[in-house]
Amino acid sequence: MQAHASGRTIARCARTSGCPAPQHAVVSCPARRRCRAAPLRPRALAPDGGDGGGAAKGRQQQQQGLYRLLKGGPQRAGAEHGEGFVHLLPAGGVMRVDVDAMNESLRTHGALRLRHAMRPDEAFGMVLNFDGVVADMNAVRAAAWRALAASRDLPLNEGRLRHPELHAMPPEVAAVRMLRWADSLKDGRELAMEHAGLAARALAEQATPRPGVREWLDALARFNVPCALVSSLDRATVRAALARMTLHDHFSALVTAEDEFETLSQRLLSASLKLARPPNMCVAVESTPEGVTAAHNCSMKAIGVQVG
Repeated sequence: MQAHASGRTIARCARTSGCPAPQHAVVSCPARRRCRAAPLRPRALAPDGGDGGGAAKGRQQQQQGLYRLLKGGPQRAGAEHGEGFVHLLPAGGVMRVDVDAMNESLRTHGALRLRHAMRPDEAFGMVLNFDGVVADMNAVRAAAWRALAASRDLPLNEGRLRHPELHAMPPEVAAVRMLRWADSLKDGRELAMEHAGLAARALAEQATPRPGVREWLDALARFNVPCALVSSLDRATVRAALARMTLHDHFSALVTAEDEFETLSQRLLSASLKLARPPNMCVAVESTPEGVTAAHNCSMKAIGVQVG
């Protein structure tokens, strides 16, 4: 089955692959444009300031994004047969870009190939998942449950907060089956939306990444390996969290909810386009079996991180 993406999404990916590459090296781009060399330094991503008029809408989008993330359940890996993107052309017809085509079009040539022969580390790209690798989402979930119990004076067993099933099932189901706070899914859904709002507040208070993340990113920066970050949350939330963790200058590309991708593999392929690296020269760091499967389907290397 083909994985579909919106025309706006594919146009954005095409613009990414055809525009000047991130500030790493000379790249042979799919649009047959030569990109000039740039200083080998990651591009800083400053946090968004935002305007007052869109603050309420931004909070609503953040709460909805966190609800979708906390809803849990297996996400679709995608690219089971090597498919990538499908673009409906304005003049009619369909343009398909699969994994093999991306590996071929983003392959290095000329001076860049010689540079990578002398500095092989720079030939790779690193793609990290913010939701389970950089941020400790289990701690965010637990803090939100504690805050919800305190605000509504509900009984809470601390032992159940450490139960793996509590973080794997949707919040409305957890409120009914695990925590026994509601008798129906309708009441559980109301608690789940309130839980998502409290989770947004808990994420805003989280100022440190997971152990080992900063050391990994510092080591990659020393060897000029470009890094991208993928997340199911909105871009403003991710950038604000990175700024609090002082990691906003470690990533040269972001793939977030605004990109409107349907599968995990499409997020990873978009990250490889933004890094101007072939998918088979990228390493994905994931915390779920679906993420590791998506990375392998995209011909990427995969590192699985165990979260407690």
